[in-house]
Amino acid sequence: MESSEEDKLIINGEMFFSVRKYIRQKKPSVEIIAKIEEFVKDGADINACDGNDNNNTILHIAVQKEEKDVVLYLLQKYKHLFSVQDKQKALSLALNKDTVVGKEIAEILSTQDNQLKPIVYENYCKQLIPSDESHKKSQDKSIIKDHTYEKRAGTSGVSGQFYETKLLSLVLYRALHDKDIKEFYLAANIKDIGDFDDLCFRFNDVACFMQSKHRENTDKAKLTVASVRSSTGSI
Repeated sequence: MESSEEDKLIINGEMFFSVRKYIRQKKPSVEIIAKIEEFVKDGADINACDGNDNNNTILHIAVQKEEKDVVLYLLQKYKHLFSVQDKQKALSLALNKDTVVGKEIAEILSTQDNQLKPIVYENYCKQLIPSDESHKKSQDKSIIKDHTYEKRAGTSGVSGQFYETKLLSLVLYRALHDKDIKEFYLAANIKDIGDFDDLCFRFNDVACFMQSKHRENTDKAKLTVASVRSSTGSI
């Protein structure tokens, strides 16, 4: 084996170890994402399979550990690198979790890729159809058709979560590369902070609290300086 191939195996292994360690330590999603990006920058393969864990990729590990924000980030940035089979496996892992977060991740995966949608409905329909095999076969198509629908734009809230994740990642990246910042704290959606909790950033003797706004339809009314300064209404 050439040294370059060995180096690839080593860095991929280190990536799996570090990500699992961060998740076990309950590190924030932004730190897990930053660690993944650090390894990818150094040459790790985002699609590498862990032979010691059923050939799971980083995406599969994030799904198994119910790291929803990490799953969202990976699907956004590396969607073109994941095969249909990889995403199908991730969807199956999410459906098998049988938890609220697992269902949310399954919805994200199915929404991100139209090719996966029938599988979601198929699993849903299995719960509605009696166990009798002959009856199930005759009813499968009609049940799937009856429970297939199109979502209204803007109701899933996925784009807003992507925006918030990107904003946190941007602040984290800049803070890590700013020589004047020796130590900082970064968080989001802290309890009891109020409306300005989308991004909470503290460094040196400065504390910043931000309310971020995301809009898919830019034709609607835009935020203005006047609306932000207004003492009434909601910004």
